[in-house]
Amino acid sequence: MTEKIITGYLDMKVDEAARLMQEHQIKRLVVVDNDSLSGVVSLGDLGVEGADDVAADIVSEVSKGKGNN
Repeated sequence: MTEKIITGYLDMKVDEAARLMQEHQIKRLVVVDNDSLSGVVSLGDLGVEGADDVAADIVSEVSKGKGNN
């Protein structure tokens, strides 16, 4: 089980979520609202939003090291 979970928030912008995913080398970002699980954003979701370049950058970064998910 993952010890430190990186979370995003409902009002977070797509580029901010992508930056977190890239920085922490994760493929999925847990979204919380008032400390309750609201959903999960994946690399595929970013691609759907038209952020193909951002998703490609994240995949490149995730491939470099060990992410937590």
